[in-house]
Amino acid sequence: RRMSRLCLLLLQLLPLTVRGDIGPDGLCALSVFSPFTTNNGTQSAVGLFTSPNTTIGHSQLAAAIMAIQQFNERNSSVVPQLAELVEDCNIQVDLEKSLLYDSGADAFGSARALYRAVEEPCAIIGPFDDSVAEQLATLAMAAEIPHVVSRAYSLGVTSETENPYTTTVYPDLLSSARQVASYLSFKERTDHVAIIYGLSDLGLQRYEALRVEFRERMIGHMGFSFAEVATELQYFTDLFPPITALREIKQRGQRTIVFCLDNPKSSLQPIADAIEELDMNNGDYFFVFHDRFDPNQYFDGANQNLTDFVKGSAWIVTVPEFHLDYTLPFGASWLSQGKDTVDTLNEVIPVEEESSPGFIFTNDDFFQTTEAEYGAGFMFDAIMAALIGACQAHRSPDGSISGSSHQAAIRNLNFTGATGTVAFGAEVSERAGTRQEGTVPWVAVNFIDDGDVDIPEFVNAEGEWQSDQGIDFVYAKERTSGPPLRAPTKANYLTKGLRVFGFTLMSIAMACGVGSAIWVFMNRKHRVLTASQPPFLYLICLGTIVQSASIFTISFDESYGWTKGQLDKACMAMPWLLALGHILVYASIFTKLWRVNKVLQFTRRKVSFVQVGAPMFLLLLGAIVILVLWTVIDPLTWERDEINEITGENVGTCESRRAEAFAAPLLAIILLPTVMTGFMAYKTKDVDEQYTEGWWIFTLITIHLQIMFVTTPVIIILNDISTSGRYLGFLLMMWSFPMSTLCSIFIPKMTTHLYAVKGWGGDGSTPKRGERGNVRVSGLTDQSSNKNKNQYHDATFSSTSKPSITGSATKAPENTARVELAGSSTFAAQQDPSTILQSSITSPLATKGEQVQEENGFHEGETAGI
Repeated sequence: RRMSRLCLLLLQLLPLTVRGDIGPDGLCALSVFSPFTTNNGTQSAVGLFTSPNTTIGHSQLAAAIMAIQQFNERNSSVVPQLAELVEDCNIQVDLEKSLLYDSGADAFGSARALYRAVEEPCAIIGPFDDSVAEQLATLAMAAEIPHVVSRAYSLGVTSETENPYTTTVYPDLLSSARQVASYLSFKERTDHVAIIYGLSDLGLQRYEALRVEFRERMIGHMGFSFAEVATELQYFTDLFPPITALREIKQRGQRTIVFCLDNPKSSLQPIADAIEELDMNNGDYFFVFHDRFDPNQYFDGANQNLTDFVKGSAWIVTVPEFHLDYTLPFGASWLSQGKDTVDTLNEVIPVEEESSPGFIFTNDDFFQTTEAEYGAGFMFDAIMAALIGACQAHRSPDGSISGSSHQAAIRNLNFTGATGTVAFGAEVSERAGTRQEGTVPWVAVNFIDDGDVDIPEFVNAEGEWQSDQGIDFVYAKERTSGPPLRAPTKANYLTKGLRVFGFTLMSIAMACGVGSAIWVFMNRKHRVLTASQPPFLYLICLGTIVQSASIFTISFDESYGWTKGQLDKACMAMPWLLALGHILVYASIFTKLWRVNKVLQFTRRKVSFVQVGAPMFLLLLGAIVILVLWTVIDPLTWERDEINEITGENVGTCESRRAEAFAAPLLAIILLPTVMTGFMAYKTKDVDEQYTEGWWIFTLITIHLQIMFVTTPVIIILNDISTSGRYLGFLLMMWSFPMSTLCSIFIPKMTTHLYAVKGWGGDGSTPKRGERGNVRVSGLTDQSSNKNKNQYHDATFSSTSKPSITGSATKAPENTARVELAGSSTFAAQQDPSTILQSSITSPLATKGEQVQEENGFHEGETAGI
């Protein structure tokens, strides 16, 4: 574009011999450019239909002659609007003075031919190639000559800023990109789309146009570039071959590939070879060609790699309807051409030597035996646009028509041509020179076996893609359904072995919880269990079972048939089970210890479960409120996160946008009973172990803290990396918590119970009748002297149903909180703890030598018993 602007500045300084004005006599000479050859004139420009009787340029020249003849005669058989120009327009085309040039002869030949033209053209027509079109567009602006392009993709060719004198009858890149995006949406291929484009100015335009439309339609895509084959830049091609881009596409697993090719004739073969090498022609990919494409090599069947590559692909292109039905006006007019048109075609062909590439001698039956090549209809409409525009242009007082007036009239046209309704302009003024969308038919050409093609899908009158009811789209390997959007990616599903392992551990933990509860129930009347307060032991068992159940919620994913809705519910069930199970365990232990502590304070006659259960209730209520809010406002949901952008590897996780807002207060409530339990265990550390299990509780808290310190970092680190690692981390935590609780609380009790049943308690385990010893009773106040807080008593024990305690009070250490029998520490164990916790003392043990009588197993007094 910089070069074009520079050329424009230089041209404006030169005395050009050509101008776009039309004289009062109305005679008009055209400069028509069409490709008869390619590769600098070394090969014939073979068209889409590969007829040996014509080339692209030859067929377009035939259409141009038809257009000139019909315009001069005001023949309205193809363009009805010509009938309206009979009286008002004196414009006539002088074909003998017109310039007809092979635009494929060399890179800059067309620009030189126009610059050196002897006759002043009233309009420039063509070419069929972007690079030549850009050169001619620059000259057209400099000389103020209207320029109508038969085909050009570049947005710069018809840019109002860069080339205001150029108009195109062929849809530009934005129009074609919109159709490609619409087609992919119609095919439901709206994700994992790869765009492969050439490293050139036009290649980047193609990619940007597609990218804009894909974003508009929410089509997931990525771009991959390569250097198209070019002899003068072979080193550049070697640096960025197509196989590099295709290899990365394969690694990423994308199965829909859109090709944007500037030079398909030379690029298709290297791409086909790369696809064969990478084994991408196995039917697992869907190839789409964006507008410009050269399928002739496929038709010829000269190379198996290319044939396998193109089979089952789609070419999104505009195809005028007359190509499908020659009874339409242009097709019928083409078939009706006679010898006069053939003679004219042979006279004006720009390739003069019969042995030269691109030369065609036209036979008399040419129009009846040879189809119009692709592009002929657009050439016809381009010439009609230029000539009808001249008729409708504003004339100066002397009857002449300026180039600017002529160009303005062209852009205001609206007529019926060979390719449909011809009108120009778009939603933005910058695209004023492009053809309006919806005025040309779009189809999906499907390449099938043996060089055949079908058109199973097309854009209907409403502008929507639809399928032809009688034709099925045939994909590669003759499949009638398209490949998946993406190659199977590593989803890191939970393995069956780990899942079985998790369920085994969950079953063990639950069985231990249920077994412990059954054992407590069966031995609930034994002194070892009554001293431990069985209701709280049941709650502890329930809490461990609930904790263990959380393993079930993390042991499923999509591979086991669970839907996303089911996985969402499992995600949210996990914090419910973990939190409530943990609170049940520690709140039960805390309440148990607190009740013992209250008993030993001697401040109440009776301490029931209801009187100490408020903290447990409040903790559970707080946790439930937070969990309900979390579930309603922003619940955890099952999501899959991509952890490898290239391969698409992903892991499934439970996610919530505001998880921290709910998890933080919930964690505080979970930790609160743990702290409270630790505090209460410390406060009752000097109470007999059969009532408080203080040492074991401290051990339990320590184990749980160690579990959290080990598993939490593992879970955080592996959460988005490894499903197996994260599962093992959760499993270790969810299983270790209940099992350590059951082992720390119940194994010591089971051992003590076994020793008691087997009589392994050793000497002095059962007091004998009349045996004496010292009893230390905590919490008794010396009413005669405030100095003595705790008293020692001599005691006489009896093994009768009504044992008595006698002895004298002595000063004891302060802050003691338990009853001990010197020489026989099992005194308290010989009583029924359930009655001890409900007993009362009728008079304080205050003075030395005072006798205390226990009636019916109770210590009579004014405060709660031991």
